[in-house]
Amino acid sequence: MASIYGPVSATGWQLRLDYTVSQDAANNRSALALTLYIYDGTGESYNQAANSCRYVLRGKTVYQPYRYESKGWYKLGSGSVTVNHRSDGSGSAALSAAWYSGFTSQWTPASLSVAQTVALPVIPRASGLQAGAMTLGQTGSITVQRADAGFTHKINYQIGSAHGAVCGKTGETRVTWTPPLSLAEEITDAVAGDCVLTATTYSGSGVVGTSSCPIKLYVPEEVKPTASLAAQVVNDNAVIAGWGVCVRGYSRLAYQVTATGARGSSIRSCRVQFAGQTAEGLTGQTGMIQQAGTLIPEARVTDSRGRWATAQGGAVEVLPYANPTLTARLLGRCGADGTLRDDGDCVKVLCAGACSPVGGHNTVTVRYRLRPVGGSYSGYTALENGQEQIIEGVLKTASYELELSAVDALGSVRAVEYAIPTAAVAVHLAQGGTAVGVGKYAEHDKAVDIAPDWDVWFRGKRLLDAVWPVGSIYLSASEISPETLFGGTWEQVKDRFLLAAGDVYEPGETGGEAQHTLTKAEMPAHTHSASLYEAGVHTHTISILDGSSMNFGSSSYQNAYLSGSKKVTTSSAGAHTHTVTLSATGSGKAFNIMNPYAAKNVWRRVS
Repeated sequence: MASIYGPVSATGWQLRLDYTVSQDAANNRSALALTLYIYDGTGESYNQAANSCRYVLRGKTVYQPYRYESKGWYKLGSGSVTVNHRSDGSGSAALSAAWYSGFTSQWTPASLSVAQTVALPVIPRASGLQAGAMTLGQTGSITVQRADAGFTHKINYQIGSAHGAVCGKTGETRVTWTPPLSLAEEITDAVAGDCVLTATTYSGSGVVGTSSCPIKLYVPEEVKPTASLAAQVVNDNAVIAGWGVCVRGYSRLAYQVTATGARGSSIRSCRVQFAGQTAEGLTGQTGMIQQAGTLIPEARVTDSRGRWATAQGGAVEVLPYANPTLTARLLGRCGADGTLRDDGDCVKVLCAGACSPVGGHNTVTVRYRLRPVGGSYSGYTALENGQEQIIEGVLKTASYELELSAVDALGSVRAVEYAIPTAAVAVHLAQGGTAVGVGKYAEHDKAVDIAPDWDVWFRGKRLLDAVWPVGSIYLSASEISPETLFGGTWEQVKDRFLLAAGDVYEPGETGGEAQHTLTKAEMPAHTHSASLYEAGVHTHTISILDGSSMNFGSSSYQNAYLSGSKKVTTSSAGAHTHTVTLSATGSGKAFNIMNPYAAKNVWRRVS
């Protein structure tokens, strides 16, 4: 109950209007029970005339004689009024009343009045919704906060251009919903989208109101693109193309990736890796393959959500390949029967070649060609591989240059050159006396020609030992061994860099590697960070208007009838933490650590 009061007269008289509010939530209206009271401020007073004294309440006039024998409050009458609330549940009532004494005296006022517009308690309307983030295709829960136990509600969803029903009309306060996986088509550029749940509240068949609740809908992790990879070997070399094989240093890989987004996503990028090479795009070719072995191409596609998938092509057998090898020796001048003679007019040679098999397709041929010093080479003549053979037509008095070579089916050549001196003589004085040959015929005017198999001594040492002592390194782009050029015994240093020895590295020490896989201990010191802010701590403030009653469970305010406006603050709740797991990444594959290089032939003299 509440009261409104009119002004006090000069003699202390006053009107009071009491009202009690009862509410009809279903129809959004309040009923007010009114009772009118008068206060006699002077003491004994009366008017017994039947049609004189009267009061007016809610527009109705009631004639009522009176007799008040003392000061105090006296009931005049009662009434009622029904007030319709606004759509949001708020409402007010304009209350008024009047009293007329029927006469005027120095003790009794001629009239009194009371009037005031009062605010009515708000009638709760639409049901509220509370829900957390959900994953498409997985069942989640929605809590319905009803304003009235008799209310029912429908719940709908809206995300992008898609909308539909969560549930039909129901009085349940907990509703389960499985967001359709098809809604992923409304979330194509991220892994989560914004959805709005809307509750329409009914009282019977009438709509009370609506309320909304935003939530996040996540696309499940299994919704990701699909991909397939087709690859084929490309050979620009016609010979290898005819063989139908893949060869290191000659072949490339052409690929085609077929990729499809998932549930409306699009393919944003594609990366193909094969034999240590990376190519971008759904179609393309690698560079020349520089690794041998059974290798598998792999593609990784990423869609517009940032989700990725991998696909592997069929295994590709990459055959190793290297230039032919050659073992050759010039055995010396000989006669036609092959007998070695310093003055022979033939030469005996041994030439053996080998090549990479390339799956049994490759072959090697050994051959020679000859020219007088300063002249032109003849055409190539084939030799028996690995057999001693005699080359005719070598004049005793002339020097020659002989090239022995091995050539494979791909046209790759390994060759060495030899100098064939003239036939041996102790000393030869050229005609005219302007040239001397030592151990050979003189061939150059104004020169001393020394036979290549004769030693020259310098300061008590052979010239070879003075210039190229044992342990010397000879570097050349030519295939000709320094043993052929200078004599001595040399071994070829293969597949090694040269490093100057010193305080750190001892002479003869070896080490290093072309490829390396980093261990955990070798990785640079680094950190991974993720920031999660504490969230969820909150309170609620509830306003309780005068004359209201509310249930706070175990609170001391349970079912309390409050006089005057009150505010109650709930306890803090909702604090929580998160655990973050950072997934591993990286392939763990070895990587090339070679510096840019130019390969040359290197020999070391051993004796």
